[in-house]
Amino acid sequence: MDEFRKPFEYQEEKRGLLTLFIIMITVIDGSVSASLTLQVYGILKAVPAAGISFIAAGAIFLMYILYTAIYCYRLKEGAAKAAKVYLVVRALYTALCIMAVYMHSIGGKTLIGNGPRQFRSTEELTTMVLIYPMIYTIAFSAIWFVYFSRSRRFRKDALGAKEA
Repeated sequence: MDEFRKPFEYQEEKRGLLTLFIIMITVIDGSVSASLTLQVYGILKAVPAAGISFIAAGAIFLMYILYTAIYCYRLKEGAAKAAKVYLVVRALYTALCIMAVYMHSIGGKTLIGNGPRQFRSTEELTTMVLIYPMIYTIAFSAIWFVYFSRSRRFRKDALGAKEA
């Protein structure tokens, strides 16, 4: 009975991780990127050209997220390459934003103290604002990069593209 299945049914079978990736980049990366863009804009708004330029870069990055999600969802040829390029761009953009927020935060004398909305030490500030977000960013990008490099589905796509 399995031989009478329609071709598109085979394509839908193994989309679990790809669907998870698409949801994660649109929902999680989209909201994190928008938040980081607005935080960096708050830092740069004293120089109007820099602030507006960064808002434009953030908007372009959000559109790039949507482009990558749609491209991967349609499983077009080269979807793995598009996803891997996105992951590299994402890591660089997010790292730049995290560094900007950290550099601004480290100069804030009111952020360190014993109050309810303060860090206890510079080390805690560094850990919470720089190290943990960087680890998340690098780990997320690295894990998905390995998936798109090693996945049988995407290796077949790459081999098919080379043969054509």
